Amino acid sequence: MHLPTTEETASWISAKELSVIGEKPCIIVNNARGNLVDENSLIGHLRKHENTIYCADVFKEEPYYGELCELKNTILTPHISTSTFSARIEAERQAIENAIAVLEGKPCKYVL
Repeated sequence: MHLPTTEETASWISAKELSVIGEKPCIIVNNARGNLVDENSLIGHLRKHENTIYCADVFKEEPYYGELCELKNTILTPHISTSTFSARIEAERQAIENAIAVLEGKPCKYVL
């Protein structure tokens, strides 16, 4: 899943959604925000259903050392997708373009 954090998406995957999955094999991938998943419900589901796999590189608190690390049906990695050399160069280029635009009295081209 790849969703922004909003009131509507907080705990978007909760006990209710996990109960629909039930015994069916399932892979849940979260590379968006840690609070999209109700972690306690997820842990309970993963302990009961080893055919569900949870993959994530985002967590409510980072670095993450929680219970998900203990489970065999999880794949957890640090959120480092922007740590590549090319990503850093691009971020620096965009920041410089924004700074020049502001100094020239123009709006920023790149806004988050």
